Amino acid sequence: MSEEAKTAEKPKPRRRLGPPRSRKKPDGWEDIREDDLLELPTPKEDEGTEQEPQDDLWRCEPWADDEVPCLLVQRDAWMDAKAKRPLASCDAIEALCASVRPPPSVVKVPKDKVDEATRRALEDGLVLAPYAEEIDGFSSRQLLLSAATPSKHEVVRDLKSLLLGCARDPRWLAAMSGELDKLANGCDRRNTALIRLKDAKRAFTERKTRALEDDTPENQFVLTQVEGRLTQIEGLINDLADHEPAPEPETNDDDAKSDEAPTEGDESGADADDEGETPRPPRPPETTATNVAPEVERAPSPPAVPPDDDVHLPVAAGMARDLHAAAVAAAPPPPPSEPPSALLDAILAMILMRVPPRPGADDEAHVRWLQQKHVAFVQNWRDELGVLPRSTDAIDPRALPSAENAPPADFPDSSR
Repeated sequence: MSEEAKTAEKPKPRRRLGPPRSRKKPDGWEDIREDDLLELPTPKEDEGTEQEPQDDLWRCEPWADDEVPCLLVQRDAWMDAKAKRPLASCDAIEALCASVRPPPSVVKVPKDKVDEATRRALEDGLVLAPYAEEIDGFSSRQLLLSAATPSKHEVVRDLKSLLLGCARDPRWLAAMSGELDKLANGCDRRNTALIRLKDAKRAFTERKTRALEDDTPENQFVLTQVEGRLTQIEGLINDLADHEPAPEPETNDDDAKSDEAPTEGDESGADADDEGETPRPPRPPETTATNVAPEVERAPSPPAVPPDDDVHLPVAAGMARDLHAAAVAAAPPPPPSEPPSALLDAILAMILMRVPPRPGADDEAHVRWLQQKHVAFVQNWRDELGVLPRSTDAIDPRALPSAENAPPADFPDSSR
């Protein structure tokens, strides 16, 4: 076989894809070409990585059919309360939980192991008090299940999880769970109305700006209508939105000291001392609006006595002072300003104060945990639902009158 035939039979070398082998590995993004093959590194599983600690909320799942809800009470507290097993009354459960400090723990025990758990609790100086199957004519399990109804709001779900571990009677737990659902739905509706009103305010403001650009009689009419609607919308927004209490005015000590210090031209200052004259007595402090109620400020002043009646002057002046003092005393005190979270604060206090301490936590750590949870629940409620609950949020909207101040769908447009 000739050399030409051998050369023709040799297979062609395969073409290698990607950058040439002799090319230096790119150091940066600017050195990478379009024909380079890029491979992403596969992440390595770190076995030693610690997972983030989960929230330490008391999450107590609803009771199963073969489980019995129980209270775990100290023996001395049980003897003082003179309670009876099993707990067959909501009033008895509430009285027991209110008399025990710290609150008793809520546990669930299988039906076939109640006797064994009772014996072990007695060995540890505790009393296991199971709930009766029927409490005040209602199934105890159904009451607890109604307290654990699902909710579309995460903050309400967390509160219900806390409720199931709260030392309260089942009837109270079921009622509080229903109120939380009503308040959350009411806050959701109020926040939706606020968003719609703010959108309407923005639209009317833009319409007002366009009407101000052209000074015509028609635009003046439109401007009057728009301003009226804006006033109406701002009033509705002010009624629905949360309002933080106004901060108390701070008194400036430097200003008070400067008022008391004598000036250069004051004749009762150093010049009077040099001349040996008696300095003038200081003026009585003026009553300001910071320490007097508005009703007291509007109280009638003593009537002026005519100068001609010199004979009855002391009597008239005394009567005027008495009338003025009576008017000031009859003025009602100003109502205390409540923060927008007042209702939620009261609800959280009723729940958190009956949550038993976590295992191994002392009193100081438990109080600190309660404070942190209180603040977190208020913030989570505002973040998720937009507004904090009011007592009117729990009212069924079908029982409320229809909104008469809603902005109309159509509005006169000057461009027509």
